[in-house]
Amino acid sequence: MAKVSASSSLTISAAPGKVLAALSDYETVRPRILPEQYRDFAVVEGGQGDGTVARWVLQATEKRSRNVLATVSVSGATITEKDANSSMVTTYLVAP
Repeated sequence: MAKVSASSSLTISAAPGKVLAALSDYETVRPRILPEQYRDFAVVEGGQGDGTVARWVLQATEKRSRNVLATVSVSGATITEKDANSSMVTTYLVAP
């Protein structure tokens, strides 16, 4: 199967530490900021940063969806979500 890669960037006028804390908050912040393509989002374990496990349905297209079970690791200014159901990895890098 072919490897698919995508990237995006966004500038936020806030201190990097606050942005990292917000992105690492899977209990309250993440559910409020996820786009409509993320359905049935729920925290399975943890909820704050490293070690959190969350699940959701990613609606990639109108007819194509994927069940995601992501384990979160936080190292420095990088948040990584690794899906247990596929090879999908999502990485967030917070930079000043």
